[in-house]
Amino acid sequence: MKKFASFFIIISGILWGCMGVFSKELGALGFTTAESVSIRLTTCALIFLAINFKKLRICLKDLWLFCCIGVFSILTMSYTYFESINYSSLTLASILLYTAPVMVTVMSVIFYKESLSLKKILCLVGAVAGIVLISGVDKSISLTKAGLIYGLLSGFSYALYSIIGKKLLKSYEPITVSSYAFIFAAVASVFIIDVPHMTNTLISSKEPIYTCAVMIGCGLFTAAIPYTLYTLGLKYTPAGKASILACVEPLTASVIGIMFYGDKIGCISSIGIILIITAVIVLSVPKENNS
Repeated sequence: MKKFASFFIIISGILWGCMGVFSKELGALGFTTAESVSIRLTTCALIFLAINFKKLRICLKDLWLFCCIGVFSILTMSYTYFESINYSSLTLASILLYTAPVMVTVMSVIFYKESLSLKKILCLVGAVAGIVLISGVDKSISLTKAGLIYGLLSGFSYALYSIIGKKLLKSYEPITVSSYAFIFAAVASVFIIDVPHMTNTLISSKEPIYTCAVMIGCGLFTAAIPYTLYTLGLKYTPAGKASILACVEPLTASVIGIMFYGDKIGCISSIGIILIITAVIVLSVPKENNS
C-alpha cells in the first residue's frame, strides 16, 4: 500500500479537479446550485456511513466541532465553489479555491500563534499579487465580482477544514473526521434546498437513469473516492508532499475548462495562476527541506 501512496493522492487531486464537470452537468439537468451541493454531500455521507460505521464513535463534547467543520467548511466550500463556477469559469474557480493553503497560513498565525517567517510573507504577497492579476487586470478572462467573492469564500471555508480539523485530528482518525464532516454537511444542506423543486426535477427527468447516475457519480467520484484515497495516501506521505501532489487538482480543472468549456486564460492571468500555485507549493514544503 505504501508504494501507491503518492499515486492515491494524485488520483484524488484529479478527481477533485473534475468536480466542476458534475456541477455543470447537474445544473444542465435542472438542479440549482444548492441542490447540486446537497446531492454531492448526501451521496458521500451515505457512502461514508456504510464503509466507516465502526469508526464513528466520538465524544459528545466534540460534537460541536464536527458540526462546525461540516457546516462552515464542507457545506460552505461546496456551495461557494459551485457558485464561483457559475459566475466565472471552471479554471478560475479552482485556482481561487486553491488559495486555501495561503489562508491556512494566515489563520494559523492568528489562532495557533505560529511564526510568520520571511518565506511565508513572500508567499502571501505572491498569492495576493496572483489574485489581483487574475481578478482585475486581465480583461480577456470572465471573472465577475461575484465569481471572485465566491471563489475566495470557497478558499476560506476550505481552509477552515485544516484549522478545525487540526484540533480534531489530535483525538480522531482522519477518516472519522471526514465522515462526520460530510454527515453534518449533508444534514445541514437539507435546510438550503427547495425539496419540492428538487423532487420534481428528478421525477420529471427525461433520462432518469442518466440523472441518477450523475447524482451518484458526483458524490462518489468527487467526494467519497478522492477523500478515501487521499486519507490512505496521507497515512504514508508527509503532509507537505501530499499538498504538493494535490496541486494536480487546479491543473486538472484548468485543462478541462480550457478543452471542454472554452475557458480563456490570457498571459497576465496565467502569471497570476503561476504565482498562486507557486505560493501553495512553497508553503507546503516541510521546514526541514528549506533549512
